[in-house]
Amino acid sequence: LLNNRGYSYLLRGDAARANALFRQALSLSPDNPTINNNTAILERTQVIP
Repeated sequence: LLNNRGYSYLLRGDAARANALFRQALSLSPDNPTINNNTAILERTQVIP
């Protein structure tokens, strides 16, 4: 759920909220490939505040 919400914010261009949600999701499931992939996409495409 956190990952999905984060991805939704990423698509809307809200990098700060997306980053916060991805980090929360990673704290619960650090080996999840989807969360790690979305975090990498965010880091490559956005300037994180």
